[in-house]
Amino acid sequence: LKETFLTDDPLRQFKGQPLKKKRILGSSFVPPLVYAVLGSLRDLAVGPVSIASLILGSMLRQEVSPTKDPILFLQLAFSSTFFASLFQASLGIL
Repeated sequence: LKETFLTDDPLRQFKGQPLKKKRILGSSFVPPLVYAVLGSLRDLAVGPVSIASLILGSMLRQEVSPTKDPILFLQLAFSSTFFASLFQASLGIL
C-alpha cells in the first residue's frame, strides 16, 4: 500500500525528528485545511498566482457582469492577462 499510494513519501520530513519538531512540522498542515473547510469556493486561493486571479476577477466583475455580457468579460480578462504577462516578460528580460 505504501508503494502504491505514497511513492514519494510525503512524511519523510518527520522521520528521525524529536517530538517537539514533529509538532511544529505538523502544524503547517492545519492552516490550509482550515482555509479549505471554511472558505467558499469562489474565495478559495492558495499562492500568489491564485490570489492575483481572484483580484482580477473581482475587479472585472465591478465593471462588467459575466452573466450579462460574457464575451466582453472574457475579452477584458484575456487583454489584462496578456498585458500583465507582456509587462512581466519585459521586466524579466531587463
